[in-house]
Amino acid sequence: MAPTTPPHPDVVDHTKRRQLEDRMDVWNDWLNGNDRHSLKNQLLNLFLNDAIFRALNNGRRMCKEHEDDGGPFVATDGTLGRFINQGYITMQVAAIRRLVEQPSDREERQPISIRRLIKDIKAHRELFTRECFIAYHDAPYDYEHSEAQMYLETLESRQAGEDPKFKGLETRGSDAWGTCIKLHELFDKISRTNPNKRERTDTIHDKIFTKLDKSLIFHEINEMVLYADKFVAHAADTTSREFVDADKLQVTLNKIRECQKRILRVTQAVSSELLWLGKQSPLPEPDPHPFENWGQQWLPAHAPEDLQRFWQEHIAAVREIPDLEI
Repeated sequence: MAPTTPPHPDVVDHTKRRQLEDRMDVWNDWLNGNDRHSLKNQLLNLFLNDAIFRALNNGRRMCKEHEDDGGPFVATDGTLGRFINQGYITMQVAAIRRLVEQPSDREERQPISIRRLIKDIKAHRELFTRECFIAYHDAPYDYEHSEAQMYLETLESRQAGEDPKFKGLETRGSDAWGTCIKLHELFDKISRTNPNKRERTDTIHDKIFTKLDKSLIFHEINEMVLYADKFVAHAADTTSREFVDADKLQVTLNKIRECQKRILRVTQAVSSELLWLGKQSPLPEPDPHPFENWGQQWLPAHAPEDLQRFWQEHIAAVREIPDLEI
């Protein structure tokens, strides 16, 4: 949360600074908030589900290679495998589609997506000036005085025959000159400004948005979005599928991985290099023993017979669902 203290002493346009503060808080919530649909949580689910599936898929391969060592194994069951594969594909393509969804013209249909975040930053670019950005992160605009003061204090202590006493570097506040240097250098990069020609009104260069947009215009991402539209989110008819040749689409592990990498890179760039809000790991710290129960028998010995009865009763119940009378 950005500071809500009185007007920053190093800011000329206080109104614009407060407006940017409000907008940065919104962007930070979209990126790192606790909402179930924040980009942090969407990416966590995307990568965690993918990691579990790939581990399971590797386990199935190992089962097939070692059928003579205690097999057959439940992991290689065809019916179960089909269910797991379809569930994985559905979750991944839907998650990719959500992450790159375009903003809506209607407020009640707005998504939280990386594309919406980029477009919203661009739409509020006039607020995103050098001085307001540095003030949001609670650093002084001019760092030379603080840096020189620290040098003089160190020099005086040496001349007095004392051990030089370096102060710990402040990361926020009027003495956070180290932070200020980093922020100026970062803003030089995103505004495409020569350090010798810095202006308080510098803002994000068009090339930044062009690069971010192009990074998401990716063949595999377009394929996954189209697949989700035609086979996951909507049951497209044959004419609809033929119009875009959707029946020839193939979802592969390599395509999914390329989409994940592209979306993660763009999201991390916006968070750390554009907004200076840090990076979030897309996966939690690894569990030291995540698969310790995977080698156990999945069901008790009598389960197949019991499940056979359940299966037959379930099919009979489905077939007995009455027709609607009209």
